[in-house]
Amino acid sequence: MSKKCILFFSEAVTVAHVVRLWQLAKSLDTTVYDVHFAVADRYTFVFDERHITRHRLFSIPSDVFIHRVENAKAMYSTQELTHYVKDDLAIIEHVKPDIVVGDMRQSLCVSSRLTGVHHVALANAYWHDNFHKMHFPVPEIRQFNLSKIPGIRSILPLYYAWFFRYQGKTLNALRQQFKLPAFAHCLDGWNYGDTVIFSDPSLLFNKYNCPPAHHFIGPVFWEPEVEEPSWWCDLDNSKQTAYVSLGSSGDNALLPSLIKLLSEQGFQIILNAPREQLNLFCENHIYGAEFISGSKAAARADVVISNGGSPTSYQAFSVGTPVIGVPRNLDQLMSLSFIEAFKVGITLRPNDINRKQFKKSLHDIIHDKDYKYNAKKLAKNIAESTPEEKFSKVITNLLNQGNL
Repeated sequence: MSKKCILFFSEAVTVAHVVRLWQLAKSLDTTVYDVHFAVADRYTFVFDERHITRHRLFSIPSDVFIHRVENAKAMYSTQELTHYVKDDLAIIEHVKPDIVVGDMRQSLCVSSRLTGVHHVALANAYWHDNFHKMHFPVPEIRQFNLSKIPGIRSILPLYYAWFFRYQGKTLNALRQQFKLPAFAHCLDGWNYGDTVIFSDPSLLFNKYNCPPAHHFIGPVFWEPEVEEPSWWCDLDNSKQTAYVSLGSSGDNALLPSLIKLLSEQGFQIILNAPREQLNLFCENHIYGAEFISGSKAAARADVVISNGGSPTSYQAFSVGTPVIGVPRNLDQLMSLSFIEAFKVGITLRPNDINRKQFKKSLHDIIHDKDYKYNAKKLAKNIAESTPEEKFSKVITNLLNQGNL
């Protein structure tokens, strides 16, 4: 009996979109499945499985994507998405998969329809209108401190009506080009799939009903295989500790301010940052590493300071540590809106990083025991989620249906 073929499409605009899909691809039994992984030629340090066939794929540069997101511009042009579809179709034709699995690969809402292949989409639940109910936070746009504008919340419905129409133009232009019906809302395109799997703790969204063909599998984690830093045993167990990691889509220009404010509060600091940033900090209470086990660092810390996005936040919650999120884009704000609602973290906008506001956020997260209690509840939920096992079950069930 021939193996069933599963083809993964990763959109390599941030490392998070590559690693979580790679983890799921690696979880499939290659004695049962023929597994293929299409991705741009970047983040190559992630790929450690020889039994998965990789295919080169075009993705726009990460810095271009992040700049567009930060400045509320369209994430892709129609020309770029057309290029994506061309690449998708060529690989699908070559591989002939039974199922394609995508993460942020927006072109699959066309490619999968043109080829008739079943599309499983990996997404975050906070982008699905079944959960956010069209309630959105004040956006974070680098040139403007919108959160300080009087009455800004009253005009948010108008802003987002415009914003999502604007974001949806390129996607609907692409679908029109291939004679496919337009989406009523661009979020329908961003969450599009015959089957949708959410890489989130179900407990964060447990007051909502999950739509049909949608499944919570839990956070999918990846960490570099590195030894403990030489300084690990030098950490002082008697000191309050902060783990600071702003990630590939965070703003490392904020690190000097964050480190200074943490130092003023007497914190021991574990810092994960690029090498050129680490060289700026040589104080005895700062312990830095370019590559580190984030889960171990978070477990050692009293608070994790991140960009507020789901990867580092969920990693912190998996070991029962609350977060302070410093968001750079709307995805991170959306993640933080549910984190704050569950009282397991606090949002600190970049323009609000000052001594008074930072000290208050830090005091609240450390001294209000609800944050730690709720983080431990999420840790239990995450420990029970077994995402790789649930993903494998979704794939098996789809193949057993026999109508793909």
